[in-house]
Amino acid sequence: MTKKTIITILIIILFGITLYLSWSYFGKDLFIKKDTNTNVSNNTNSNILSKESEEDLLDYVVSDTEVLKLLTNGNITKIDQDNNEEILSGSEIEDIFYSEFSPEKKYLLIGYGEAQKTFSIFNLQQKEWIQLPQKTSGVAWNPSGEKIAYITSDLQLKVFTIKTKNSKTLSILPIAESDIFWPNENEIYFSDKPSGFHSGFIISYNLNTGKFKTINEKIGLTTHWLNNEQRIDSYYSQDGLKKSSLTSNQNIIEFPIGAPIPFKCTSNKKIIFCGITRTTNNILLPDDYIKNNLEENIVSWNIETDEIKTITTNQQSISIQNPSIYKEKLFFINRYDNKLYSIKI
Repeated sequence: MTKKTIITILIIILFGITLYLSWSYFGKDLFIKKDTNTNVSNNTNSNILSKESEEDLLDYVVSDTEVLKLLTNGNITKIDQDNNEEILSGSEIEDIFYSEFSPEKKYLLIGYGEAQKTFSIFNLQQKEWIQLPQKTSGVAWNPSGEKIAYITSDLQLKVFTIKTKNSKTLSILPIAESDIFWPNENEIYFSDKPSGFHSGFIISYNLNTGKFKTINEKIGLTTHWLNNEQRIDSYYSQDGLKKSSLTSNQNIIEFPIGAPIPFKCTSNKKIIFCGITRTTNNILLPDDYIKNNLEENIVSWNIETDEIKTITTNQQSISIQNPSIYKEKLFFINRYDNKLYSIKI
């Protein structure tokens, strides 16, 4: 074998290794029917906003091995690394008002129904449904994804264990019509339904002591946990200005990028990404957002360096829902068309 032939073979091998490493890092294209990209530019960067799915979605989750989707008709599908699509549940479910995948992506919890609200768990591996007790009004996964805290219509706080399918009563809630969060194993949090018309509050329940504690109370208070360490609160100050704050490892930092609605944000713990309403003139938040779609720009805030970047501009109609980060991309459902989009970050 000549020296030239050996060099040619080595070059081919190196090229193959480079392609494999690129595939391993960025992952295969896990989405089918990818649409044409749309350029969205700002003063410093030119970012590409990509439509990742033609289906109308309510929820999704992206991982190294698969993409799970909840469609607006109630179907649940999975796409693997080779772009093979599987229908996990073909049940058509109407009036879905809540959905959340478990932290370990084993289950999907959905709430549906108008006259009678029902919550059910779908086992994504065994492809079977488990219904929570009737008259459930609020739900939250525990951090391991094996239990669900829920509130009954008579304000009992209970915990449902999926493995045993048994419920345990913990306490009676001191508030009604509350959202529920379970960010760490020791505490469950509750917040009343947000509105700019009245004062809202956040209450914690300690599972070790069985005691409730009010941790925040402000006009128009809206809250959301990004992870087990970071929480965003949005509220109106005493002078009537809309503000937001980040609680991170017990430190409270005021947002320097306007007042995002908390559940329109996500984080990799270092950088916060939010959909920021383009105008706040004559808008009452979060009421007007809940009633209508409000156009937004996606903005990032590095909490270590305080650097702020506008990722999109007014050239694209965006109202983000269920934002999440996977590798170097931000994913979200656009409320204007219910499609899944991504943008490189």
